[in-house]
Amino acid sequence: MSPSPPPNGSAAAASMTSNTTASEPAAKRARVDGQSEQTLSSAKNQTGLPPLTASLLESGKWSDLVIKCQGREWKCHRTVVCLQSAPLSAMISGEFIEAITGVIDLSENEPDIVNCMIQFMYTNEYSDSITTNSDIASTETSTASIDSVEAKDSLVNARANKPFLTNTKVYVLAEMFDLPALKAVAVKKFKTALTRKATSEGYTDSLILIHAETPDTDRALKDVALGYAVSHAAALLEKEDFQAFCKDPCANEFLMQMLKQMADNALSKTC
Repeated sequence: MSPSPPPNGSAAAASMTSNTTASEPAAKRARVDGQSEQTLSSAKNQTGLPPLTASLLESGKWSDLVIKCQGREWKCHRTVVCLQSAPLSAMISGEFIEAITGVIDLSENEPDIVNCMIQFMYTNEYSDSITTNSDIASTETSTASIDSVEAKDSLVNARANKPFLTNTKVYVLAEMFDLPALKAVAVKKFKTALTRKATSEGYTDSLILIHAETPDTDRALKDVALGYAVSHAAALLEKEDFQAFCKDPCANEFLMQMLKQMADNALSKTC
């Protein structure tokens, strides 16, 4: 029996085409699997979605929620906001007017503080206005054209003291809307502000706000403020605003804790 003749040109071409077609799905799957592994590997190295969500806040794209405060508006996203804050989620659920309109009005708060909260929800961070040397340079530039020494000092002090109140107010707002991660960042920034300017005037104002607006059992920011008072007691007691705070009945518990900690510190040094 004579051997079969080799396939003609068209048959060979068809065979090659068939083999190539059969191998394409496997090759494509390999490429897709490789890309998926790279994507998963990249995702494992991320701590969240700040870059993505930050861009959504800036652009307002796909916004389905508006937060308003004293004339300012932020185009937000229910998924971002509601996953982080149960109180805000409740406001836009059910038959509340906010659920119908898609608008939350927080005008009883300060716009700058609300902005800090929204910044954090989208980026895990917020600005308390004193983080770089450029802020100091900005203050010096702004005061260069002011003739009055008193006015210049007032502007410098106002800018220097702002972080104490800003971070305290952010902490209070975070407590109101059940944002523990934001509270932790506010405490960290408050600590940083304390190391930048000893016995600042803004400290006492913050102290008053902490005790007036946070629950007695909420110790995170109180303990930081207490530790600062113990370490700078002599300097603070020379300041009129701190003296006035000490005379207020609301300060009784704070002063008792302050004295106890000072006594414990003195005792530990003698042992």
